[in-house]
Amino acid sequence: MNIKLKEKGGVYRIVCWGTNRSYIGSSEDLMERKRQHETMLIRGDHQVKEMQEDYVKFGDRSFSFEVLEHCKSEELVEHEMKWQVEYKNTYNLSTGNSGRYKCKRLKLECKAVKGDMHVSGSSKLVFWMRSPDGISWVFPSVYSAAKRIGIGKERVRTVVKGRSRVCAGWTMI
Repeated sequence: MNIKLKEKGGVYRIVCWGTNRSYIGSSEDLMERKRQHETMLIRGDHQVKEMQEDYVKFGDRSFSFEVLEHCKSEELVEHEMKWQVEYKNTYNLSTGNSGRYKCKRLKLECKAVKGDMHVSGSSKLVFWMRSPDGISWVFPSVYSAAKRIGIGKERVRTVVKGRSRVCAGWTMI
């Protein structure tokens, strides 16, 4: 996994060319995050078991680390989710029985607080909503949800705070 990182923060992709599967992540320090992934894979204790199995099967030369984009730290979660949708065959996305995507990484890093989801180590709100067409979305902020749905932030806040479960056809999950 070789790459020169000119800027520190952004969204990255680790690719296993043996399976064409990817791991999409983001970090404020890309070089350090790359080192962490390499160390876990070499030690055999990476948190993504499928990627660890592929590393053992195909070896280090079948993996590459690439920067997808550089962005500000407050944009990392939103931009990472955008890339996770772009690359469907990923280690950190799984398809549930209903056909919707669930981000394992966010589930691991989040903790439930009164029905809301907060990213550990951050004050940023992260919550799930299902669109009228049945697709699940993860929103890093009330603003991003309001922008996507096309309604005011106050209406989204009523759903997030539990005063309502449905807003403009979108359901809190």
